[in-house]
Amino acid sequence: MNIPDGAEDIQLNGVIHQCRYATFIKVGEALMEIRDSRLYRLEYGTFEEYCKSKWDISRVQAHRLIGAGQVVAVLPMGNKPTTERQARPLVGKPVEVQQAAWQKAVDASPTGQPTAREVEAAVEEVISIACLLEALIDRVNDLALHLCPHHVGLSIGCIGLALHGAKLLILHPHLLVVGEILAAWMVEIAN
Repeated sequence: MNIPDGAEDIQLNGVIHQCRYATFIKVGEALMEIRDSRLYRLEYGTFEEYCKSKWDISRVQAHRLIGAGQVVAVLPMGNKPTTERQARPLVGKPVEVQQAAWQKAVDASPTGQPTAREVEAAVEEVISIACLLEALIDRVNDLALHLCPHHVGLSIGCIGLALHGAKLLILHPHLLVVGEILAAWMVEIAN
């Protein structure tokens, strides 16, 4: 492992100092680089020691900032979380869930800047809908195999395709046009 010289560490520490309260995104990015490149080893034995001694934050809070910065990076352009706490419920979720839940929370918020609780509720809703659809897709597939073990009919295939499309539309509502095109195509094939 290469341990870089102190210049990069000084520069990244400067980013954290300048932005500590202004933007959690840059702080998270800088902390991630320091952690992943092990730049903290220039002066400290562990990342936890570095965070506590240098910035008076816990290792847990540093990882929250890192995770929040990663979430904001994958959200589409436009309205994004302005605090780590808003992004926290999205950390560790699949990108599709992060994007759908954030959009749902923004749309439901009267101010367009949802609270952390509103984001948590949107995450739970998106995950529960996705789980229900996944179970429904599995059930349709099981029925198709049971009813037609040697030949899965076109109608069963269309049902499965429609269910996958419904799941996709819940996670990506902006794809409604694609869903309409697929639905028209399935009707055309069935006739």
